[in-house]
Amino acid sequence: MTSQELISFALLVATSLYTIVTIMMWWESRKTRLQKVTPEIIAYLKTSEDHQVVMLVIENIGEGCAYNLKVDLDEEYHTFAKEEKKLSQMPIFNDGISIYPPQYRLQYYLGGCDQMNDLQETIGLSLCYRDQNNKRYSKHTTLRIKQISSFYSNPPETYMGKIAYYLNEIDKKLGKRI
Repeated sequence: MTSQELISFALLVATSLYTIVTIMMWWESRKTRLQKVTPEIIAYLKTSEDHQVVMLVIENIGEGCAYNLKVDLDEEYHTFAKEEKKLSQMPIFNDGISIYPPQYRLQYYLGGCDQMNDLQETIGLSLCYRDQNNKRYSKHTTLRIKQISSFYSNPPETYMGKIAYYLNEIDKKLGKRI
């Protein structure tokens, strides 16, 4: 092989590698752009800061807006064990929401922790929504109520929760002295 052929071959290899790296960078850039417009709606259960009330939370943890969000319950749930307070009467379960922005969260109070453990084991719901490109997303979630009862931090993790917790502790100690 002559030096001219060797240089041409090295240039061919370098150009091929450069082309492959460019295609990989383009693909990664495309995935990053899609991530910036893709919504991700999740549902989960959590308790209030005093761990007395169970809440259903529906949150968009994605970076894009969700459109035409519809939430369907598997069965009817009565909040705070009252027949007249049906979860399905809330607007998100009836009409849905036309635009659900990123980091947006709705909370629905379901009832006291002791009531929830006695009434039902799970809450099942289906989430259906679209992104800005009209791509449809659908998922079904089953939330187990007994799982959240094991998550308890004492004192609570937020400042507002700590204030209430320590005021309650002070009240208990002062009540014993009187």
